[in-house]
Amino acid sequence: MFRAAAVSIVLFLLAGCSTSLTSFTPAQTTPGGHVRVSAAVGVNTGAGDMVDRIDEGSARAEQFQTGQRTPTQMDAADFVDLAAALVVNPATVGSDLQLRVGILDAWDFGVRVSNGTLRGDTRIQFLGREACDDVFFGSIGVGFGAYAFGFDVPVPGAYEDFVTLEDIERYEFDGSLLFGWSGSVGDVWFGPKVVYTTYSTTAKVALSPVPTVTAQITGSNIYYGGQVGLALNLYIFRLAAELTIAGVSASAEANSSGSTSDQSTDGLVIYPAAGVMFEF
Repeated sequence: MFRAAAVSIVLFLLAGCSTSLTSFTPAQTTPGGHVRVSAAVGVNTGAGDMVDRIDEGSARAEQFQTGQRTPTQMDAADFVDLAAALVVNPATVGSDLQLRVGILDAWDFGVRVSNGTLRGDTRIQFLGREACDDVFFGSIGVGFGAYAFGFDVPVPGAYEDFVTLEDIERYEFDGSLLFGWSGSVGDVWFGPKVVYTTYSTTAKVALSPVPTVTAQITGSNIYYGGQVGLALNLYIFRLAAELTIAGVSASAEANSSGSTSDQSTDGLVIYPAAGVMFEF
């Protein structure tokens, strides 16, 4: 039982192949000499026709598993499109663990693990009295992230026996501008955010009796939108929630057996997150 629980925790921490859009930090930077720790769960709703591809592929995979349908070469090609959808911007539930350290009263540094990506960022406070409460703050931040787990990933769900993502590489660059109030009651923050991400992976589609199809999926996404967050002080910790709404423009392609298919899409992503914050 203990081993099963441990495996479940690890799988939860590594869940999600999508980009985390949450900042989950107030506009006020962590005061010098202090530490902030937060843990949150976020939901990426997916965007564009990628969600439809995943739904259609899941339904077809269930037909394969129950014997209602025999895979064909055309199905294998469609599952390459499905694999691309799972990489470009899938609908996922992911975790976000963050540690922030105040270097100075108006400058902090953060380390995060978000959806399997190890991230580092820094924020500089340019508005509001340093290390004071109940005032209006403004800060700007930039960050970089890289997918930290290089092992092969069998895609979960109805198609886990058919699609495997190998040699996953993903790099993310983000910038955000936050404004808001912080005080004894809690925090409110809002502002724009931009995230640019590049990715590549090798997808293997195994639909017996069709020969295994291997495809190289590469591309980049740009997310642009805004977010708003609220944290309530419950003395020992702060209960927080954040909502990010962003447009996404994805430019991607899949190369398989000498042919290239366009996997680009545009859409709107809604990314709510909720969790807890501690400050020491």
